[in-house]
Amino acid sequence: MLRTSRRCSVSSGPDPSNRFGIPRSVSPFFRHLPLPAAALAILVAVAGPVSTATSQEAAAGGYERTYTIQADACWLPGGRVLSPAFVSLDKGVIARISTTAPPARSTVFGTQKPNIIKVKGTLAPSLVDAWSGLPMAGRDGGRRPLPQSRIAEDLPVMVPGADAALAARVDALRNSGVGFVYLGRTDGNLQRGLGVVTGFSVNDLPYAIGDDWLDFAGTGSGSAAQIRAQDLKTAFDNAVALRDSRDDYEEKLDKYEEDLKKYEESFAKYLEEQKKDGKKGGNARAEDPKSSGKKKDDKRPKRPKRPASPRRNVAGDLILDAIDGKLRVRIQADSEWVVAVAVELVEEHNLDLVLVNAIGGEAYADSLADHGIGVVLDLSRQLAGDDALAEEFLAYRKAGVDVALGSGGRDLGPMLLTLAGELVAAGVDQDEVWRALTSTPANLLGLSGQAGALQRGASGSMILFGGAHPFDASGVFRSHQPK
Repeated sequence: MLRTSRRCSVSSGPDPSNRFGIPRSVSPFFRHLPLPAAALAILVAVAGPVSTATSQEAAAGGYERTYTIQADACWLPGGRVLSPAFVSLDKGVIARISTTAPPARSTVFGTQKPNIIKVKGTLAPSLVDAWSGLPMAGRDGGRRPLPQSRIAEDLPVMVPGADAALAARVDALRNSGVGFVYLGRTDGNLQRGLGVVTGFSVNDLPYAIGDDWLDFAGTGSGSAAQIRAQDLKTAFDNAVALRDSRDDYEEKLDKYEEDLKKYEESFAKYLEEQKKDGKKGGNARAEDPKSSGKKKDDKRPKRPKRPASPRRNVAGDLILDAIDGKLRVRIQADSEWVVAVAVELVEEHNLDLVLVNAIGGEAYADSLADHGIGVVLDLSRQLAGDDALAEEFLAYRKAGVDVALGSGGRDLGPMLLTLAGELVAAGVDQDEVWRALTSTPANLLGLSGQAGALQRGASGSMILFGGAHPFDASGVFRSHQPK
């Protein structure tokens, strides 16, 4: 299904096919140049069928049909352009990419020609919103209380009519070209529980892909930001202290078991001595040493006391899982204070971390790059005319930080590409901005091979655009939902 989406234009350039006035020769990724036959043959040999070692089979989402889309061109990983393009889908997943149509298949009923849908324009991967504003239709309460709430448990059942309101919002989001989103709680608590990356089913409902994420809210400004940063550090310190107390408990428990054996041996000897002395005859028994019947000269051994076990701490256990590498971590860093603590936590515990917002984090850009900490910037800031977003993007990229762009928790809808295009107008390279909407967030969210690029095994959720690039508001833009 190809869906047409109207997008708002916020500026116009001298060339109607390139509203930002950027020469097409600047970025080879956005050029559609004819290739020599020999070059095409080499490209097809590499790209069609496309397969990578890191590709994972995308979740089906209830899709059932097999068909091929024939387009003027398609964008491949690594900045390659294939023209013409035949992209074959099987049950929602890309099965083949080539410059030629798939061959007819022989069946028991005879020769079956491929089902080909012809379109005009260039195919590209759908967008990946690493900071989604998709409302969860009142599910923010969740089945479990914070911080152990788990978004994956609160997603609707993937059947028609399971959540009509949510399905309508997902449909609007998909029309905007978005194929994958990160869903997390919007509560202001420090530890927000477990978020999850989702794709969209054939019924326009989100379904979980991959593992859970431990989500923290480093929100606030001024003194509130300092307090939140300290709370974040304290939460991890408390988790480490919890582990230490459990280790101490295990040691104490081992010692208790040893002491108990010694006590039993000593008490057996004590009973034998009692019998010999005839103090209590054969009826000697273990009595409470504090009882009034105990004599002052009684040398009865004292039974060891079992150590008290540590209290159950779900929040601490989740942090310990993150420290042990079992959970990836997201921290919304609305201040430099929180960014600084986040870097410190990665250095101390080797966390697998993604920073969201990262306000004031440019001062730590080199550290973020050194530790492989990705950043998701808030595109919705531009709605208020925040010109600093482009500068922050460039500063992070100059340091080598992987930068993704997200909706900032707002329901941006068709404005996502338009706002991203404003970064291009502000001087950010088109390639960088496009990657920040597709392959970079896919990699940061653990979707490499499933989203963010057209390749075998990836999702068949795509966009089709006309003109020079997807940011060209004067060109045709449609989204494709697998069938």
